[in-house]
Amino acid sequence: MDTVFRNYLCQVRARLHLKEELENQLISELSSHFYEKTSELKKQGLSDEEAAKKAIESFGAPEEVAQLLYEACSKGSMKDALKLSTPHFIVAALFASGLLHNFQVVLPAFGVVLVVAVSGWWRGRPDWLYSWIGYALMPLFAGVFLLLPVIQQVIMALFYGGSLPATGLLIGAVAFFLMALWIILTISVQVIRRDWLIASLMLAPVPIIACWLFHMHYGGGILGGSEFVHLNQPIAQALMVLGFTSVLFIRLRQRIIKTGVIITVSIISMMMIGQSFWGDIGFFGLMGLSLVSLTIFILPAITEALIGQGEPLSDRQ
Repeated sequence: MDTVFRNYLCQVRARLHLKEELENQLISELSSHFYEKTSELKKQGLSDEEAAKKAIESFGAPEEVAQLLYEACSKGSMKDALKLSTPHFIVAALFASGLLHNFQVVLPAFGVVLVVAVSGWWRGRPDWLYSWIGYALMPLFAGVFLLLPVIQQVIMALFYGGSLPATGLLIGAVAFFLMALWIILTISVQVIRRDWLIASLMLAPVPIIACWLFHMHYGGGILGGSEFVHLNQPIAQALMVLGFTSVLFIRLRQRIIKTGVIITVSIISMMMIGQSFWGDIGFFGLMGLSLVSLTIFILPAITEALIGQGEPLSDRQ
């Protein structure tokens, strides 16, 4: 393959953000069109270099080609949209019904989410899978959050003096923290390589659930929670909003609109949670919550910029 055209394909592919199999097919079709076009131009008397240059120019700018291909191939079916939104609605129903603290209900529900997430991961990772993965990872996020006081105690003991936690607790906390961090980062990086925007959608419930955990934990009700039942409704409403946002996400074609919808909904959801949990927190309080939500949204984009999107073209051609 001509080096110039290979670089062109790399630029197109870096902006596609589609499933790997579909990207392979599209790149293969572009390659076929390129060779057909160059053959036609060479028959007209152009040199190999001139024919390749003219063929690439006829395709258009890489970002424009990628945008057209993305808009043509990214729209999912209504069935996929419902599948993507289902875990949001399941968890919202658990909050709304007050059954979140009933382990006889929560454990089977989480089992369903985990089975769907794992089986979908090993069966091609369809576009509707990633919200399921987000909720499957939620116990790990919650565990890391609950272990933060132990980590803080260790840091305080090392730098400012004081007692360390019990040895068994310390070993268990560090082991769980490292394991959870490794699993979350490994899966997140792979999803980001697929598409940072999908990774942002996958992580969208994290700040909402984190606010709930924070309020419950420091209010002394993380296990019981009966005195915090008033928090369930705003959480359920925020997750329902994310569910409907997921439907929009998979049905829309334009990437810029998808991005705008997720940013707007994430920020509004965090503002709703802040007002419901802490009352009138003022302008700066709302800005702080918005910044937290926006940071979680932007981090996958920054990570993709650092590690790249998908596999190198040379590994596939």
